Amino acid sequence: MGSTTALGVVLAVVVFLIVGAVWNYIFGMGLSLLVALAAAGFTFKYFYDKDQNELKELLDPEEQVWPVPFPVAWGCIADVLKRSGVETGVSGRSNWRIVEEDDSRGYIHAKLTFQQALGAGQNTRLFAREIDLVAQLTAGESTTRVKLTYDIFSPSGAGMVRDLIAKNQNDFKAYVEVNKLP
Repeated sequence: MGSTTALGVVLAVVVFLIVGAVWNYIFGMGLSLLVALAAAGFTFKYFYDKDQNELKELLDPEEQVWPVPFPVAWGCIADVLKRSGVETGVSGRSNWRIVEEDDSRGYIHAKLTFQQALGAGQNTRLFAREIDLVAQLTAGESTTRVKLTYDIFSPSGAGMVRDLIAKNQNDFKAYVEVNKLP
């Protein structure tokens, strides 16, 4: 569950209580429970849909034009993936692993796999997390078009996975910014 969905749950409870109390005060008990449930449901659905749209944009960002030549863009992705990773304290340090690459086609497929512990005490459970990244690069004269697509396997929530993808995206931007042509 993303932070926007969690906010939706909290606001749905608040809306349920407020709408139920106001309806009961103005119109009496008759339909106050149904009206409050409907209001809470619409509130939750709004924030849940917003959260799903944010996740979709994170997993499939728009194609970008990086102001660097193809070799620099290729090096950017390779370097960021080599130094990025996650330390969960459960499975040790996990780094991105390049599964397949073909510089003649401008194709990189990388994977990050790790374990995350959720819960506390005796209720702690380990969950497998996996992030796949496919980068498709197309060379221009002095720029490179880059299409990044992420795919995740993250049962029981994707909070940490979202943060890792966002961090990767920021690292790519910072690397390109430092190496862009004047």
